[in-house]
Amino acid sequence: MSMLLLCACERRVESAFKLKVEMANALKADCLEVAVLVDGVKRKSVVVPRESDSTSYVVGIRRGDDLPATVGIMASGLLGPCDDETKRKPNSISELSNVKFPAVGVSELALSIGPPSSLVDKDQDGYLSSSEGGPDCNDASVAAFPGAIQLCTQEDDNDCDGRGACDDTE
Repeated sequence: MSMLLLCACERRVESAFKLKVEMANALKADCLEVAVLVDGVKRKSVVVPRESDSTSYVVGIRRGDDLPATVGIMASGLLGPCDDETKRKPNSISELSNVKFPAVGVSELALSIGPPSSLVDKDQDGYLSSSEGGPDCNDASVAAFPGAIQLCTQEDDNDCDGRGACDDTE
């Protein structure tokens, strides 16, 4: 089990959440992101590499002067380099949990992330559709997904790198 801290302050605060995130083994993800939202806008977040031997992560979220009493908390499984926001994409997102910080003390909260459902992964290849912000460039084809084998004889972009057929030499 990994432990992380997402803090919204520099001073000691007595109001916090202990968030436990469970990531399904079947979820294709390189990183875990936990985000705190205010009025639907991400205010704080932390991204960490997914550990191959861990499915449970614990994140401490402390209320500070810049967070209101009620916030939204969600977790995402991301594909791509964890340290490069421009290259990573969500592959699964938990339900948004709207919660109120306790007046004093620590409240516990749990979120889980599994593989994308058939509503957002029509071909059920385990990758979130690009229309949902995910990495699957062709959600109508189970043969198209990030990392798929691209043959020169295939006109379609099967490995989702933006190139098809012989233009794709990787």
